Amino acid sequence: VLFRSQSPCASIVSGCCNQIRSTQYAVITGGECNCNYGKHSFVGNGFCNFIEAPCSSIVGGCLNRICLTSDKSAIVGGECNCTAGSRNFIGSGLCNITCCDSSFVGGGTCNCAITDYSIVVGGACNKSTAIRATIVGGEQNTASGGYSFIGGGLNNCTANDYTFVGGGNGNQARCTSAVAVGGSANFACGNQSSILGGQGNTINDVACATISGRSEEHTSELQS
Repeated sequence: VLFRSQSPCASIVSGCCNQIRSTQYAVITGGECNCNYGKHSFVGNGFCNFIEAPCSSIVGGCLNRICLTSDKSAIVGGECNCTAGSRNFIGSGLCNITCCDSSFVGGGTCNCAITDYSIVVGGACNKSTAIRATIVGGEQNTASGGYSFIGGGLNNCTANDYTFVGGGNGNQARCTSAVAVGGSANFACGNQSSILGGQGNTINDVACATISGRSEEHTSELQS
């Protein structure tokens, strides 16, 4: 079987074992074993890509999926990427997931943007789990505060609204508008508090406090 369409007003241009079923105005232009079940949806090429939602597109790659709830969404390429919310986008990469509405993953591996307007640009195993939270890159970072930002690094966390971690390793910004610019194992838990760098620095329950950064392996702590 070269290709098969079970719907009027649908087109399969070429390829092998591609299928459109009960869907108007759907298009598959090539590839192998692609399935397009979404009205006004498009599969360009690749292998075993699957669209259920209307007005959505998979350009290429393999084993990518746009679920029924993910209308007006797009996956450009990559492998085993999945989107399950409306107006979502995945650029490429491996095993990336977007959920809810208007979430974005640019690429990378095993990244998740699982709240409305959440963003992961790239990296590996990053999770954006709050509204308008952004992770640019790095690995195993978690942005769980609304409107929070992580630039990169490893195992960093923003856990409250408007928090910021620039990079580094194991840094946490846990109170509203707290900042940890870099370094390692720094813990900013005071509203509008800032740790600029160093290692093992801690701000506990002090608003507007700042630690400029130290290289010693001890805790610098401000307490009320």
